[in-house]
Amino acid sequence: MRLKGINPIEQHVEKMVLGLVGLVFVGVLAMQFLVSPNEVDYDGQRVPPDQVLARLGTKAGALHGQMVDPSPALPTLETPDLAAEFERAFEAPILDEKTIAAVPFGDRFELAISDVQNLDGPVTPLTLPEPGSALVSTQWATVDPFFRRATPSMDKYLPSEQPLDKATVSVEAVISGKSIHDALGAVAEGSRAIPTHWWSEGPTGLVEVLSVELEREWMNPETGEWSDAQPVENVRWEPGVLDAYNEGAPEGQTLTWDTLKASDLRALARMAQDDPGLVAEPPYLPTIAGPEWAPPSEMDELEAKLDTEAAIDRVQAEIKDLQEDIVRIQEAKDRQKSRATSPTSSSGPRITGGGGGGGGGVVRSGGSSARARPKSGARTQRDDPLDKQMDAKKAQIEARNKELDDLYAKLDEMNKGASATGSQRPSRAPTRGTSSRVVGGGGGGGGVVILGGGGGSSRDDPRIPGRGTTRPTSTRRPTRANAVESPGPLLDQESYQVWVNDLTVEPGAMYRYRLRYGVNNPLFGRERSLGSEDPGLLANAKAPLVYSPWTEWTKPVTVGRKDYFFVTSAREEGQLNQQSAAATAEVYRMFYGYYRKHTVTLTPGDAVQGEFRLPEDLPNFVDLKGIDQAALSAYFEERNAEEEPKAPPRTPAVPPRGPGAPPTRVLGGGGAQVNPDEEKKPVDRPWLKFFEPRQDLPINAVMLDVAVYPLSEDDSTQYQVFFFDPLSGVVSRRPDQDRGKTEYSMVDRSARLAETAEIREPNAEYVP
Repeated sequence: MRLKGINPIEQHVEKMVLGLVGLVFVGVLAMQFLVSPNEVDYDGQRVPPDQVLARLGTKAGALHGQMVDPSPALPTLETPDLAAEFERAFEAPILDEKTIAAVPFGDRFELAISDVQNLDGPVTPLTLPEPGSALVSTQWATVDPFFRRATPSMDKYLPSEQPLDKATVSVEAVISGKSIHDALGAVAEGSRAIPTHWWSEGPTGLVEVLSVELEREWMNPETGEWSDAQPVENVRWEPGVLDAYNEGAPEGQTLTWDTLKASDLRALARMAQDDPGLVAEPPYLPTIAGPEWAPPSEMDELEAKLDTEAAIDRVQAEIKDLQEDIVRIQEAKDRQKSRATSPTSSSGPRITGGGGGGGGGVVRSGGSSARARPKSGARTQRDDPLDKQMDAKKAQIEARNKELDDLYAKLDEMNKGASATGSQRPSRAPTRGTSSRVVGGGGGGGGVVILGGGGGSSRDDPRIPGRGTTRPTSTRRPTRANAVESPGPLLDQESYQVWVNDLTVEPGAMYRYRLRYGVNNPLFGRERSLGSEDPGLLANAKAPLVYSPWTEWTKPVTVGRKDYFFVTSAREEGQLNQQSAAATAEVYRMFYGYYRKHTVTLTPGDAVQGEFRLPEDLPNFVDLKGIDQAALSAYFEERNAEEEPKAPPRTPAVPPRGPGAPPTRVLGGGGAQVNPDEEKKPVDRPWLKFFEPRQDLPINAVMLDVAVYPLSEDDSTQYQVFFFDPLSGVVSRRPDQDRGKTEYSMVDRSARLAETAEIREPNAEYVP
C-alpha cells in the first residue's frame, strides 16, 4: 500500500545508500586486482607485502656482517682547521660595528681621534727587494777522501782517484733584512698592510730565507756568445731545511713544499733563523789541502792575509838560512883554530918561535920566511874575515827580525779588523815563531782563486746528525754539529750574506751567474682572510715562498784549467853565443790543491814537456776502510812535529860542541841539535803510501822558431815564439804577454806557496 504524502527519494533512500556502498566496494576491489598490488613503505621504497620479510632478513644479515667484520670500514672524519677558525674569529669585529655609549666615572675628559689602519680591503702581498750585486770567485781544493767514501751521493761530483782536486765557483749576495721589514708594512692604494701577527712571533720577526737559487750562462769560446740561462744544481750532502724538518718523521708522513701547512712553514722559518747553514750559508766541501774557503766578499781580505802569512814564511826561511850560515862560519873558525894550534898540521901556516904571545915569531909558508907582524888577540879577532862575515849575518838577522815584527803587527791589525766586523771565521794567523803552513789566495768580485779551499771552520764540517724520533716543533731546534752561528732574525739585519757553491763547473770554462732568494710567505694558507676574491691574490696565498727579483749578471769568471804553460823568455839565434834560437817555458799542473811548476828550455824541434817534482811526503790513503782515527791522528801528529819549525831567536844560538861530537845543524833558528846518525824506527802503515815525487807533464806542442815581434809599442825588442799545436796548427806566443796574464801570476803564486803548504788531517767524522 502506497503511503500518501512521502517523497519517492525518502521511500528508497536506504536502497540508494546500499547501492553506493556496493559500488565503492566493487571499485576498491577492482583497484586491488586490476591497478597495482598492495605495497608497503620500507626504508623509503614501496615494496609488496610478501617481500617485506625478505628485505628485513637481508638488512639483518648485513648488520650482523658488520658486527663480526675484523676490519670494518671506518667513517671519514673531517679535521677542523682550528687555525683558520681562530684567524677568522680574531679578525671579526668584536661588537659588530655597533656603537656603545661609555659612561665614565669621575670627571669627563676629551678623546683625541686619530687615523687608524683600515681593516677593510684586500691585503697587500709582499714584494721583496732585490739583493745586492752578486760577487763570484773560483778556486781549487783537494777534497777529503774519507768524506768521499762516507758520502756515496757525492761520487758523481768528485774525482774518482786521489788526490781529489776539485774546481768550484762560489756566488754571494747580500740581503737587507730591514728593507724586507719595510716591505712588510707597505700598503698599496685601496688595500691594507699585512697584519703584523702574520709575519711575527711576539716581538720577533719570523720571515727568514728558505731558498737561494742560482742560474748561470756559459761562454761559447768559438762564437763568443753566452748560452741561455740554466739553473744551477744546489748540491747538498747534508740535510737542507725541509729535510732537517722531516728528520724523525714517521714513514709516509714526510712533507714536501706542496704539502706544507702554515704552521709547518713557520716552523721551517724558526729552524732557518737558528741555523743559517740549512739554507743561506751552506758549508763548503771538507778538504785536506789548500787555504780556508771564504765567501767571495771576504776573498780580498783573505788574500791579503795569505800574502802576509807567505811573507812571514819567507822571512823565517831567510832567518833560518842565515843561522845555518853562521853555524857553518863558526865551524870554519873552529877548523881554522884547530889547524893553527895543531903541531902536526900541514895544511896551514906553521908558526915558529916567538912563543904564545904572538910577537917576533916567524911564519913559514910555501918555503919562505918572514918576520911575523906582531898582532894582539883583539886585533886578530877584529880583522878576521870570518868574523866580518858572521857580523854581517847577525846584522841581516836583526833586520829580518824587524821585518818579521812589522809583518806580525800587520797581521794583528787584519785580525782585529775581522773581529770588528763580527766575522765568526777562526783566524788562520800563525803564532809568533811558527811558520804558517796553510796558504793560498783569493779574489772577490770575479777574481780567480786557483789555490784550493775549505776546512777549518764550523761551516766546513758537513756532518749529518742522527735521525730523531719526532719532527722538531719547538722554536729552537737542537743544535747540529755543523750548525752555523745565527746572527739573529733576518728582519733585524742590515746586511745578511747568502751564497751558493757551484760544484758542477768545468775546468777552463767561463761562466757568469745571477742569484735570487725566497722567504716564507706571510699570506700562505690565509685565503679566507685576504679580503678579496682576486685570482692573483688567492694564487699568491697558495705559494709557500715569495721570491725576490734576480740580481744582475756577475762579472765573467774563468775556472782554472788543470794544466798551463807559459813562455817567459826567448832569444834569437846567435845571442849570448847560442848557436840556435831558444825559449824558456814554464809548465804548471794542479796537484794536491796547488799548481806544481816545471821550467824547461826549448830549441826548435823540442816538444813542450817536462817533469815536475812533488814533495816526497804527499799522502795517498790507499785503504780508506782499513784505518782508524787513532792511527790517522798519530800519523799527523808525527808529521806536524817534523814540519813545524822553532821560533827564530833574536840572536843566533850556536850550541857548543865537544871533542868528537857529530856536526850539528840549526833548524828553524831554534838552536835544536840534530844528529844525522840518529834514525827513528819506521812505523808500519799499510794503509798509507806516498805519491811518486816525479810526475810526467806532457804538453802536446812543438817549438818551431823564435822571431822578433815587429809591432812593439816601445823601443824594446820583443820576441814571439812559434809552436805547432795539433788542434790549433801554428800558434804564436809572446813572453811579455804571457808574463802579464792574470793566470800566470795566479799559478806562479800558487806554485811558490805550495813549497810551504801542509796537508790537514781529515775530518774525524768520516774516518771509519
